[in-house]
Amino acid sequence: MNVAASVWGKPSGGLVRTLNGTAYGISETAAFMYSLPCILDELQTIKGGNTSFNQMIMTLTEGMNKTQGAASGGIRQVKQWKNCFICSGEENIVKDNSGGGSINRVISLEVQDTVIEDGNYTMNVVSNNYGFAGREFISRLKEEKDLINSYRDILKELQADTDTTDKQCMAMAFLLLADSLAVKYIFKDECNLNVNDVKQFMATKSEVDIVERAYKWLCGWVAQNKNRFDNSINNNGQIWGKIENGIAAINKNVLTECLQQNGFDYGAVMPKFAERGYILRTPQRKYVHHLSTYGVRAYYVKAVLSQEEYKDISVNDVPKEWV
Repeated sequence: MNVAASVWGKPSGGLVRTLNGTAYGISETAAFMYSLPCILDELQTIKGGNTSFNQMIMTLTEGMNKTQGAASGGIRQVKQWKNCFICSGEENIVKDNSGGGSINRVISLEVQDTVIEDGNYTMNVVSNNYGFAGREFISRLKEEKDLINSYRDILKELQADTDTTDKQCMAMAFLLLADSLAVKYIFKDECNLNVNDVKQFMATKSEVDIVERAYKWLCGWVAQNKNRFDNSINNNGQIWGKIENGIAAINKNVLTECLQQNGFDYGAVMPKFAERGYILRTPQRKYVHHLSTYGVRAYYVKAVLSQEEYKDISVNDVPKEWV
């Protein structure tokens, strides 16, 4: 991150800021940077878990701070920004149950190998030599006369060769265009990134689709709690419903609570579940069935469990290194 920041200015104690601050402070930083990259370190310092990450992502990518009243009357000036954000941390900024809007706005990269061999030497160099590449890049950028068409060509290639959303393609097209210009003006080599290099880092449509993720969670949750759908003597806890012929009748109260705990909204996903055939409706087109389960009448949602084919394996099929 410090090397990236040194393109535009002083990294440590300058452009690289910590996320250990208030939402207002972070938005003020973004507004001050305006069109320069906003580089934020130590994601794990944000407390509050996934909800805080979602809110932060949506706030920053909105490009303006919230409307606030002024003590003297009227409203404060609404500040805006038009930059990208580079964040780092020990955990991913998006989770399995993050909102589709958050996932769609993030390109996530996991660094597994050593990127810089001598970190101490590199840090000393960039801490004392910074801002030159950015100035050169901007001065040469003015020479380009056909950037819009170049961007559109890259965007079309991404849309044709990847299974992702337009928003992800638009963001990645900007990165690929900027990379090609950096290679041309700064690095002057032949190491351009291409679509095949980057498409592994782009979220697929199913990963962005909160309904698909909610359904996968639902099937896994039912499998994880199979005993809760069995009235046998081995079940000493709550009974949440029953499973028959690949249909799980799930107590509505339990389902609503568990969906909420895992970041999904019952009212938002039910219509889409019904539309895609993931739940069964009543003859009156309702989502909830009034059923008697093991002698107790209550309201249940009938979920169609995933019918994907699975292969049964034995102990002999498990690789030795896993045991």
